[in-house]
Amino acid sequence: MENSMDKGKAIEDRFELDMTNFPALSAIAMRNSFGPLTKGSWCLSSVPPAKGRGWNYATNYQDASNGRNTWNSQWYNVTILSVAAQYIHCLVQDRVGIIDCAITAIYGYNTIEQRKQLWSGLKDIATGNTKSWLLCGDFNAVLYTNDRLMGNPITYTKVQDFADCVANLTLNELAWIGDYYIWSNKQHGVERISNRIDRAFGNYEWMMQWGHVATKYGLPYISDHSPMLLTLYSAPKPSKTPFRFFNIWADHESFIPIVGRVWNQSFTEDKMKNIWIKLKRLRPLFRTLNTGHYRTISMKIEQARTTLEEVQQKIIIAYNDNLIEEEKSLLQNLEKWSTIEESVLRQKARTKWIKLGDSNTKYFAVVMKERSQRKQVNELVSIMGDKLVHPDSIKKEVVDFYKSLMGSAAQSLPVIDRMNMSNGPKLSQMQKLALCAEVTDKEIYNGLCAIDSDKAPGIDGYNAYFFKKACIKQ
Repeated sequence: MENSMDKGKAIEDRFELDMTNFPALSAIAMRNSFGPLTKGSWCLSSVPPAKGRGWNYATNYQDASNGRNTWNSQWYNVTILSVAAQYIHCLVQDRVGIIDCAITAIYGYNTIEQRKQLWSGLKDIATGNTKSWLLCGDFNAVLYTNDRLMGNPITYTKVQDFADCVANLTLNELAWIGDYYIWSNKQHGVERISNRIDRAFGNYEWMMQWGHVATKYGLPYISDHSPMLLTLYSAPKPSKTPFRFFNIWADHESFIPIVGRVWNQSFTEDKMKNIWIKLKRLRPLFRTLNTGHYRTISMKIEQARTTLEEVQQKIIIAYNDNLIEEEKSLLQNLEKWSTIEESVLRQKARTKWIKLGDSNTKYFAVVMKERSQRKQVNELVSIMGDKLVHPDSIKKEVVDFYKSLMGSAAQSLPVIDRMNMSNGPKLSQMQKLALCAEVTDKEIYNGLCAIDSDKAPGIDGYNAYFFKKACIKQ
């Protein structure tokens, strides 16, 4: 039945409908799918493009029989940089100056040995690439051992080359929406096998520029692959971020005086409320400290590097002790601000397994982007069954849902069975007295010191490191 259908025409018609509501600037990566879409689209396809309407294409027919990049030249300027049997690598620039990136459209071979050429080719591309780089398509390889349902078990040998390539090139998989398994053999029952072999990756530069963008996997329609849609749009303006204490503030010389001025005041007789008010009063003071000393960290690092380069050039031309001392001072200053920047990014990324001082700034920045992606809610199905994609609509639906829970009450609650409780373990008299005893300062200190300083902050934004540095009697 499938062979009797014109897949190219069928999927073309499908996407003519699906793309109607998408913005003009979109990047699309697909395999074995479609010809023309709407204006402003770029795609990988094995179906010939429509005549006219500004559509152009490039192939790798000299090496393979089914690779094609298709784009609308009215919206995009595409320069083919390299072509091989398993990929087409190109530079993509839009006509309005927003998009300027490298894209590698991939269709991997079926065997491990044949795909070694693909990994080698991607390594060569990465060596000479300095732009935002998107790699997308059908790798014909699984990356993790859970990437297949049914069929033969996935062994380490099958994922090793792919995993090594991703790690060595420092690639990051883009956030995605849709089903996890995006290929199937279309069989029934126990004969049906599903894989995740279509993926989209970005390098560090891509994650910094377009890290907020997610890949959308659609329904497979008549194909065995789900289509991949990547719509590029400007990063949304961040909403007001909640307060978070950064450990670097505690190392500033004004930290203790700031805390002391607030902590020595009394705002209410209620001790717990008094602490809450003090912590709240400290927030704007810490924000002011951050604005005055730490907001332009990247700029200070760049300035320190530039000044260091100038001094080192002078040392080459005319060596003297004053320049050597200046170089030493500049190196210390650069190390100071680099460590501060790395500390902030590490705290934001919440990576506890990497130590500071190892030049992990890029790594932390990418992890931070990935965390931000995972926290995004790109789609939500409402109570009425409607799919919501606009941030305001999603926000309203969430608020309305929880508002509907307010004032509601359960008809009954489970009651503790005292008989069962009495048959269980019991506290001794000494243990009961210990629980009622007054908590000592030493117990508080030991308990606080036992908390990891990198542990996520509480709802008030303050972590254990703040209390260790500011609120414990020495």
